Amino acid sequence: MSNAPARRIRNIPYSQKLAVQSLYSSTPRETWHAHLQKLHDELDDPKVEVLHGVEFDEINGEHHIAILNLENVSLTGTLPKTFFGLKKAISISLRENKLDGELPSGRFSAFRSLVNLDLSGNYFEGVIPGDLKSLPVLEHLNLSRNAFSGRIPKELSLMSTLQSLRLDNNALKGAIPHEMFAGGLSGLRVFFNIS
Repeated sequence: MSNAPARRIRNIPYSQKLAVQSLYSSTPRETWHAHLQKLHDELDDPKVEVLHGVEFDEINGEHHIAILNLENVSLTGTLPKTFFGLKKAISISLRENKLDGELPSGRFSAFRSLVNLDLSGNYFEGVIPGDLKSLPVLEHLNLSRNAFSGRIPKELSLMSTLQSLRLDNNALKGAIPHEMFAGGLSGLRVFFNIS
């Protein structure tokens, strides 16, 4: 990733622009209305070089969102479908917000470059999607402090690049899958509590 912020932000792919705009649109209007308007203006302004919580990278002459860090900015509601348009992102952190609902199954395969995913400190519920295993280079996954239920999917043991997994402070049940500590995951640091 380049050290300088990417110029010509408005030239990022439309799907990535839409993903960021829809996330910002889920912030409470009374708190973020001015910031939201500024974001819309910045995304279309060729002179803007820096966007709050977003870092860019250039790949094959195209600018892409590489890092999305929207921690503790009062995001509410469910993850919009457009969120999965951030296909080139390497790090996404939406921790300490008020996001809720279930994580959609079958959508995470879009994130082929994702190394870090932090959705901790929200209100997500339901089962942890097994298709998180389709993230080929994911190293750090933090789903702690949510309301996930059910069992830890043994499909997560197929994530050979995973180095840390945080599932603590959820409503997970059952035994820890023994596959989690077999094979390539022998150095995995896991934090969770099972009831």
